Amino acid sequence: MSPPETQGAAVTVSGAPRAGVLELSRGHPSADLLPRALLARMRAALEAADVSPLQYGAEAGDARLREAVAAFLAAEAATPEGARPRPERLFITAGASQALALLCTLFTRAGDRVLVEDPTYHLALAVFRDHRLQVVSLPPGEARLEGLEAALARFRPKLVYLVPSFANPTGETLDASQRERLLEACARSGALLVADEVYRLLGFAGAPPPTLAREGAERVVSLGSFSKILAPGLRLGWLEADPALCARLERSGLLRSGGGLNPFVGALTYPFVAEGALREHLQGLRRALAERAAVLGAALRGALPAARCSDPDGGYFVWLELPGQSSAAARARAQRCGVDYLPGPHFSPTGAFGSALRLSFAPYPPALLREAAERLAAALPP
Repeated sequence: MSPPETQGAAVTVSGAPRAGVLELSRGHPSADLLPRALLARMRAALEAADVSPLQYGAEAGDARLREAVAAFLAAEAATPEGARPRPERLFITAGASQALALLCTLFTRAGDRVLVEDPTYHLALAVFRDHRLQVVSLPPGEARLEGLEAALARFRPKLVYLVPSFANPTGETLDASQRERLLEACARSGALLVADEVYRLLGFAGAPPPTLAREGAERVVSLGSFSKILAPGLRLGWLEADPALCARLERSGLLRSGGGLNPFVGALTYPFVAEGALREHLQGLRRALAERAAVLGAALRGALPAARCSDPDGGYFVWLELPGQSSAAARARAQRCGVDYLPGPHFSPTGAFGSALRLSFAPYPPALLREAAERLAAALPP
């Protein structure tokens, strides 16, 4: 098998690709999915700007950007007039991770409990550890909502965190009835519900699932990000919540001291959002991700017929189960064969899912995803 090409190669957080390894462990877009048109619009915006983007920004974020994001979200979701997101319900952030950390800082204290799905986004668990929170997990699959009310009553968590649409790592999406049960249970408990919705707009067909942060839901926060739909290097995102909760964020020491988050990049990104270029880019991104998901899924099913492979309707990830095998033990062999993934226990607060692994189809074009499946099959016992 040939070494991976450099075009479209995933990069590590340090920015350096690992030579010879197809890194399906990374939730990064490949270089060909990043819009060069954004750079041109940023240059034009920079040349036309006055010095205001160099100043401290408004705590909630620039009003024009919030209005543009509200209009973008309404258009993408085909939202009825009366249910469209209002700018006063939006708060500009430095990405979903920063937003989650800020919410933990303001609404939890060390020793508080946070309720999560199992499996869940592994680096959210790292944020919770940073804040010394006790993580309590719900059972996987359909059983998670069955146990939700009992867990809320027993553990009285301050915060409930989940990825409701095209989830990281499983690719699953809550249906309408599950969303209603979740919202009702959390409202009765008084816990802050944090919906990490960074993949919500990356469905492969049809309108995106509705946000959980609807009007009247006073203790629900939706996290959005330009990282997954535009470019992760921007470090720019938004959250949607009740205006009173947004006002609490504005009063935080961080925002009062430093002003708005990433106002310079926000000012340069604004034209791309406001003028419709983001919607156009997103259409092509969805098509590319849908093709990659289909190619990787088919290649895995062909190369590993005994494995169980998810069939995501959106997002970045495939969840693969290897009956009778340890994904953690097989990882070193996979790396020697030139492919990498994240073992299932990374995503579990209980260390479960030892035979599962997560693969990202975003970092590579279809030909290299087929190659990755072949390398993975070569690394695993027959």
